[in-house]
Amino acid sequence: MKETKLSIRCTDLFIPLMMLFALDFFDLSGIILSLLLLLLFGFCGKEVKLDRMALLILLFSAAYGLSIFYFEGVTVDAIIKYAIAPWGCYVLGFNILRLKKDASSIKISKLLFIGFFIHGVLNLIASVAQFGINFNNNYRQAYDFWQGRIISVTTAALYYSPLVFYAIGVLLTQNIRKKKIFSVIVILISAFATLLYQNRTLILAAVIVLMGGIVSILLDSSTTKKTKISFLFGTGAAIGVILVAWITDLGGIRSFLQNTTFYARLTGANGEGQDRTKIWSSFIFGDAWKYPFGGNRAVLYKNKGYVHNTWLDIFRRGGIIPFISFGLFTLLSVRTVFLYAKQSIIKSEDRHALAFSMIGIAAMFFVEPVIEANPYIFYLPLVVIGLMNGELYINRTEYLQ
Repeated sequence: MKETKLSIRCTDLFIPLMMLFALDFFDLSGIILSLLLLLLFGFCGKEVKLDRMALLILLFSAAYGLSIFYFEGVTVDAIIKYAIAPWGCYVLGFNILRLKKDASSIKISKLLFIGFFIHGVLNLIASVAQFGINFNNNYRQAYDFWQGRIISVTTAALYYSPLVFYAIGVLLTQNIRKKKIFSVIVILISAFATLLYQNRTLILAAVIVLMGGIVSILLDSSTTKKTKISFLFGTGAAIGVILVAWITDLGGIRSFLQNTTFYARLTGANGEGQDRTKIWSSFIFGDAWKYPFGGNRAVLYKNKGYVHNTWLDIFRRGGIIPFISFGLFTLLSVRTVFLYAKQSIIKSEDRHALAFSMIGIAAMFFVEPVIEANPYIFYLPLVVIGLMNGELYINRTEYLQ
């Protein structure tokens, strides 16, 4: 592909703009994303390619946006967030590797994860500065560094979670000491934030990533028997150390955790244990199906505002067409992740770590209204799936066009 000087200059802006987007630099994510899509379609439009998944996410964006416009009114913010951004982010991910030859799916994904994580850490610092450190209160508050206002703890936790899932993948698959140390630091910072925000989602999703990673490594035919034995021994030893520390209350760690509000929420001691399943049941067996075009009219358990499941929240707000189209997109994304994880061109450690991170993000989607709580985190896996499909397309791997 012959590139013009103009297209070269434009593509050079993609990576720094994507980093600023992930950082939500000065609360300008919407504007930065608009610039990215303007560069993509305005200056590189002739070179943009679409696949079937792009058309599927276009159907989702159009139907979801129209439902919001009808029930909630037309605003510039809604047009960008719901009618343009989801489709645009996938297409951006799918095309960027062809437009910028020195980029890679791994590098861009890590860049985005790190950018969101930094924003999460800035929010954590701002939250501590505003509210102090108290692990035993019932007031779950977080503070956004860029916006200078209180935000939900769910929104705050979503920023740093993707890098945690990638860090778990690194610990499971890679032997480079610097990467392992960095991963441990990421996990420790996030553990502190989780205790402070009393957010259960990260710990539950991390356990799913960990278990999925362990099973994947043990079933991987390319992993030698010796490596599997060493891995099992190391994993067993780590679990043993954790159990001993818990049982013996080493350093008072068990006493400390059991006295936190987070522990009460995690174990259901505060009465919240079955709330999620009751909300889901009230949606599935309630009157939600009477409203096929959405509008947030379905009545939920205790009149909750969200179903706490991204797919069901999409149905409640946008109706059946966005629900089905995004559901199909999700199923095809699972296929993409499996194909990507089997690629031999990319180092196995990197592709497995990225695949594990997508498992964690999917787990978050299952228990949180991500598109409502933090639309920009909703866009993140769309970009990454686009990157994966773009890599598969370039390498001519088995690919659903």
